[in-house]
This record gives sequence, structure tokens and C-alpha cells, in this order.
Amino acid sequence: MPALTRLQRLLGHEPNAVVSIVGVVVSVALPTAVRWALHPVLGDALWFATYYPAILAATVFLGWRLGLLTLLLSALVADYVFIPPPHTVSLQATDAAAVLVFLFSGGIILITATLLRQAIHRLNRSTDIQEALNRELQHRVNNNLAVVQALAAQTVRSSPDLPAFSASFQARLTALSKAQTVLSTGEWHRCDFPELPAAALEPFMGHGHITLQGPACSVPAESCVPLVLALHELATNAAKHGALSVPDGQVSLRWRLRESSRAPELVLEWVESRGPQVMRPSRRGLGSRLLAQQAGLADVQVQYEPEGLQCTIVVHAVSVASAAHRSAPHTLGASLNDPTSA
Repeated sequence: MPALTRLQRLLGHEPNAVVSIVGVVVSVALPTAVRWALHPVLGDALWFATYYPAILAATVFLGWRLGLLTLLLSALVADYVFIPPPHTVSLQATDAAAVLVFLFSGGIILITATLLRQAIHRLNRSTDIQEALNRELQHRVNNNLAVVQALAAQTVRSSPDLPAFSASFQARLTALSKAQTVLSTGEWHRCDFPELPAAALEPFMGHGHITLQGPACSVPAESCVPLVLALHELATNAAKHGALSVPDGQVSLRWRLRESSRAPELVLEWVESRGPQVMRPSRRGLGSRLLAQQAGLADVQVQYEPEGLQCTIVVHAVSVASAAHRSAPHTLGASLNDPTSA
């Protein structure tokens, strides 16, 4: 790791209690010792000179609260040790004015160092997000290649001739491209059900393999992209290893509303059947992190049942549709799974 990156991580790290206490003590004791060593040269002048760098370092490394504590303790210690008469806190007007000037100039350093620390924190967050996006991009490219292979294989099995294969395959590639546009921009004008799962799973629709069923509702904006990523991951895995990898495999996605103390919750259930026997993966990758509890997804449970993978996702603060829509669940499986639409 480059030295600049290590320093950036160190400055952005929140210290624990022990480090904080030791840091404040060192930030006051070290400049006091240096000023004491220089006393034969400086005499009764520049009492606070050695404390300014310590205040800067304490604020940047430990935060503004401990930086402020360092500033106040430095003023008290310097007044007690160096301002004549020694070993007393001077209350003379000139000495008090010197202490106030030190507190004012130290406060400016404190504010500047706090802004620097905040900038470092923002830089750390941006770096973490960029690294996560790079990992996700690599993972998604690999998934896309697997999806294209699965789509090609499924289209070949259902196409009577080459022109039919070309038309169906191009249509599915277009649908896959639309879904990837949603994932890449992360922007949804409407976060509604059943539109959201229909758009996320459209590249995988065909031959009656996927059935969507549930009431009309809307999920919070922060849940949209995590849901799309989760559904896309489930469908990709199903196309590579699960129910969508065989002609007779079935996937059922059902969702329902569940009453909660604050607002209704959405419970999605992904159930695979008639596919190959499911084996629990030997290691956890990025796909496992997409299928886990996170911001926007209150709970995610994945069960590797022998007859087919099952996944339950819970989303909080769901907006329900009108009473007419809530009373009759909306089923998309028949229309979207029509082979003629592919």
C-alpha cells in the first residue's frame, strides 16, 4: 500500500478510548518537554510556540473534541509551568491576554484541522465506494457473460430455425441491456411493484420458467437498486447453476404485504424447483454480499434446499396501493413468460 494511502487510512481512522487518552497526554507532554528544553534559549518568551503543531496533530488524528481538550490543557499547563511566576496560574492582565491570544490562534488551527479531517473522511468514503464499484463491475461482467451463454442455450432449444433464433436472441439481449442500464445508473423514476421485478428479471423471462405474483405497492428509493441487484443475482445464479439452467426448471417470485408497527413491510419469496440438486457454495463472494442484509434490505435469508434454492427478502416502509389493488394480487407470470413475447 503506498505511503500516502496508509497515511490517509490512519488519518481517517476513529481512535479508541485508550489511544485517545494517550494521544492527548502525549500532545500536551511532548511540546511541554520541548519548550522546557528550549527554556535556556527562549527564556520568558514564546511560551506557547511548541504547542501549535501538537494541537494540529491531535485534531487531525483524534478529532475536534480531543483537539479542543489538547488546546485547553496546553494553555493551562503553559501558564502554570512557563509564565512567571512559575508553578502558579497567572491572573495578571498581560498574561491573561497572552493566554487568550493562544486560545484564539489555537482555535483557528483547530477549525482548519477539523476541516482537513472531514475532507480525509470524505476521501476515504469515496475510495471505498470506488473499490466496491470496481469489484461489482468485474463481478457483473462475469455474470453477464454467463447470462448471455444461458440465454443463447435456452434460445437454441426453443428456436425451430436460425432466423427465429436470431430474432429471439436479439430481443433477449436488448432486454438484458435495459436491465443493465437500470443497474448502472442506479436511478428509478418509479420504484413500484410489479414493475421493478419485471424489469430486473426481463432478460431471464421465457418458456414459462419465471412467475411473478403479488400486490401492487411501492418501495422506498434506497431499496430499489439493492432489490434489482439481489433479483439479478438470484436469476443469474439460477441461469448458471439452478432452476433456469434446465428446460423444466421453475422459479416462483411471490411477494406479500405484512403489517408492522411503523409501516407495512414487503416480504419477497424466491423459490426454485425442478432444477438440479442444490449445493451450498464452498466460499462467499460478491454475490453473497448482494444477497445479505444491507441498507434498503431489512432482512435477507437464503436457504439451500436440495429441491431448489429459496430466498426471502424483507423491505421496510412500503407504500401500499389503493384498496382495489391490495385486494387482488397482480400476476405477471402468464404474460411475461409467453414465448411469443421473447
